[in-house]
Amino acid sequence: MTQVRRTLCAALAAVAIGIPLAGCSDDAGSINAQARSGDQKGYISGDGTIERLTAAQRKEPVALQGTTLDGASWSVAQQRGHVVVLNLWASWCPPCVEEQPRLNALHAAVRKTHPDAVFMGVHAGRESSDNARDFARARQVPYPTLAFDGQTVLALQGKAPSPPTTLVLDKQGRIAARVLGAVTSERTVQDLVDDVAKEAG
Repeated sequence: MTQVRRTLCAALAAVAIGIPLAGCSDDAGSINAQARSGDQKGYISGDGTIERLTAAQRKEPVALQGTTLDGASWSVAQQRGHVVVLNLWASWCPPCVEEQPRLNALHAAVRKTHPDAVFMGVHAGRESSDNARDFARARQVPYPTLAFDGQTVLALQGKAPSPPTTLVLDKQGRIAARVLGAVTSERTVQDLVDDVAKEAG
């Protein structure tokens, strides 16, 4: 495989999280191959950049729906009138593992000030639902997670190119803020939630 093809395959895999790409599987350095190997050497993640979107900058509501790891149906449309925090994660993603205690603390803090706020994990795929379920239970994740079904990540309007990514949706279901990469401070995301919660529904 040429260097150009390896580079293109890695870039496409980074964008199409969880979607196997047939021409990239023979590159041992690709993100897909790293996920399969489990060692995560060279894993590419966001740098924690925070993005805030004004009401005028936001797109249409996110059309995210699916079944949780525990078998319950869920959709963003059912959460209208509530601020929603989505976290894209996978157990094979080292920054996801590192940030989980902060997300647990964030959930507790936000529910004290905004008891109607909704948290939902979004599984990024590349492992079985059983493995993902075991990870969530072992780390006492206090909110459910949507199982990966090939459409969940695509429904996030390109705002979650790789795990971990955290999105804050406004009361209409539109993406209002994003943390691209691991959450390093729960206070930062809590401030984002506070700002969105103050907006008129």
